[in-house]
Amino acid sequence: MTWKQSGDGFLESDVLKWKEAMWAPKRRRKQRHPWGEQEVTGEVTAIDGDFVSLKVLKAEITKSNVAADLKPHKVGAVIRKKRATLMKGKPKRLYWSEEEVRAALIDEVQQH
Repeated sequence: MTWKQSGDGFLESDVLKWKEAMWAPKRRRKQRHPWGEQEVTGEVTAIDGDFVSLKVLKAEITKSNVAADLKPHKVGAVIRKKRATLMKGKPKRLYWSEEEVRAALIDEVQQH
């Protein structure tokens, strides 16, 4: 599999891989440091303005700063992220075998 550094021009069906911080549950938000980090691979299922919906294909803990068991996103779950939040995780995009077709679709989307 070939991964390519991604900008924020996402299309439905793009497969992305990014890292994100894992924070304490809402009832314990007084702590200022993330509990850990996970690497997530997901397929873009919908784009709604500044929000991107992704179906989780794989998620694994890459770093843990606490003794508690951290639970990554469940495979198959659909998560919704702000585009800016995804960009913080330095997303990589799975290279399409028909990259020219993808470029044409990006141009079409940007014209509308």
